[in-house]
Amino acid sequence: MKIPVPNTQENTLLVGFPSTGLIGTFSISYLIHYLKMKNIGEIEVSDLPSSLFVEGGEILAPIRIYKKNNIFAIISDVPFDQYLAEDFAHAVHAFCKENQMKKIVFISGMESINQKKDEPEIFGLVTHKTLESLLYNYKIPKFLDGSIFGTDATIISVFRKTKIPLLVLYAECHPFFPDPKASITAIVILAKILNVKVDTSEIQKRLDKIRIQHRNLMEETLRSLQEKPVKAPQIYR
Repeated sequence: MKIPVPNTQENTLLVGFPSTGLIGTFSISYLIHYLKMKNIGEIEVSDLPSSLFVEGGEILAPIRIYKKNNIFAIISDVPFDQYLAEDFAHAVHAFCKENQMKKIVFISGMESINQKKDEPEIFGLVTHKTLESLLYNYKIPKFLDGSIFGTDATIISVFRKTKIPLLVLYAECHPFFPDPKASITAIVILAKILNVKVDTSEIQKRLDKIRIQHRNLMEETLRSLQEKPVKAPQIYR
């Protein structure tokens, strides 16, 4: 689906899907809600089990596209196994080519090495050196050593072979439970990168409720991550 885009602004795509700590799900969905982004379409992935979601009486597809000004977002409410991840990655790439995306940011979680830290840290990884300045400008430590598997690895593998630069943000989080607190850290960094103002007080008031509401999704996500999740950079172990 091709969408008319303004020539005066660079288009940025955010991508979020269930992963460790549900970081991508929480952070992107909150930005969609807070920025009042408009639902403009959906992504179809072959072999994805039929499912629909209902929110406020509205029927929603599991993988949706949102837009506000030059900011686009693709969010999935379902986790991907290794077979579905490749179809999803290529569908995202096709959307980017059709709609002249200049950069992509996807957010995920990785197991924290220190659960007692007050503030989770964000690590960054880029597929193209053109985005290295973002890490420097926003003081995001670079993911230096480690292993990446599953949907994360599939998306990175697809885009590192294209001309569209990808920035990956990894938030330290709890590996087995929804972690909205770590998502707040990701939201703050995203807001800076996008140059938008975002108030996170609403999600801060609902931390415990959000954890309980998303337990089932976390269980489904853990099943899809059973192979090998993202591990913290070795230099920080």
